[in-house]
Amino acid sequence: MKICKNIARTGLFVFILINSACDRGTFEIELQQQDGDGRRHLPYVTPKSVDLDPIDSLDAQLILPGRLTSQAVAGFFQMGNTGKKRYFLLDKNSPKDRYHNRFIFDENGDDDLTNDADYPLSRGKFIALRNRHYVEFDSVLLTYDFQAKKERTREYIRGRLYFWQPVRGLPTTAHFLRNSWRQGNFEFDDQNLSVIVIDDDCNGFFDARDSWAIFQSENADFAEVHFNHFRDMTQLAWFGENAFEILKIDGSGHGIFLKRRVPEFSKEEDLSRDNPYLEEPQRPRAAREIQWLSSLKKAKQRARRARKPVLIKFNARWSGPCITMDERTYRDAEIVSLSDRFICLRLDGDSERRLAKIYDITRYPTTVILDYRGREISRAIGYQPAAEFSAYLAQFVK
Repeated sequence: MKICKNIARTGLFVFILINSACDRGTFEIELQQQDGDGRRHLPYVTPKSVDLDPIDSLDAQLILPGRLTSQAVAGFFQMGNTGKKRYFLLDKNSPKDRYHNRFIFDENGDDDLTNDADYPLSRGKFIALRNRHYVEFDSVLLTYDFQAKKERTREYIRGRLYFWQPVRGLPTTAHFLRNSWRQGNFEFDDQNLSVIVIDDDCNGFFDARDSWAIFQSENADFAEVHFNHFRDMTQLAWFGENAFEILKIDGSGHGIFLKRRVPEFSKEEDLSRDNPYLEEPQRPRAAREIQWLSSLKKAKQRARRARKPVLIKFNARWSGPCITMDERTYRDAEIVSLSDRFICLRLDGDSERRLAKIYDITRYPTTVILDYRGREISRAIGYQPAAEFSAYLAQFVK
């Protein structure tokens, strides 16, 4: 009997130890809203595009401000899980104004735009190269409702709204770039870590289509990290050689359950599965590198003198496709040889934001081809494999 009791106690002790170990490897983390600033911002941003329509063509019963010009347009965002549309208005303060400098968003969701404040215009500028005006409203707050069981909460996403306004006519599309995320802290191996969750599709709902990553809390500046540090929520996140998986995430983005995993594969093997370029055929690599300029003015001057087209490579240090294109495509022997027929210019989209706006760069990498007079004649958006890119470049040289 005593032996049985000892076995029972031993079994209970082992059970407690196992559960304690499981508890140490499982983390329930509260997530808080974080907004970007001059120091921290999202590592990659995909614009959310919204159609703009004249006010009188809207299929909605809105209460509108009394003083509207004939150039007023409106659109809507649909975020969260309630299906509610949140409308916004773009107009001019005066018909004589150059820009659509008035932005009103239905922040409280009552379809009444008379009780919402106007956002001030951040910047408006005529871009001669595009023969259009660039108009931007910075630090826009898009609110939406999220229904969870019997509780409805008011959530928000912060970012900036911009659009291209023609010299004559009305703007037809606006773009929203989010700059907020959810972040929570936890302790692991005597280190303070942060889990970062990004609402990739900007729909106000956190699910498997969004991205996440883990950083050290005191150094959670993730703007310049390698792209594959952020992964789909169905994949593992890595901190050093430690892997974590998501057990559950609250759809509103306020909480997440993580578990440490000990996978049968290494970090390098796991990350390599994300690489869509592994199946590309192996081609000869060049013994030299492309000679890149860093000044648009100098590139145009050389192009005029040599009567060569200009190849502009818009890059971003955090962009995975940019990194891979530098490592593979721009080291390809045929591409390097073709580059001699161009004036090659490399621009960082983060540090050359003015030029990125002028050329309407919304994705990285983007390759822009100018003729020797400096006029744009073509562009290729996204990663370009060497074989296809060489055929693309060949059409611009004699």
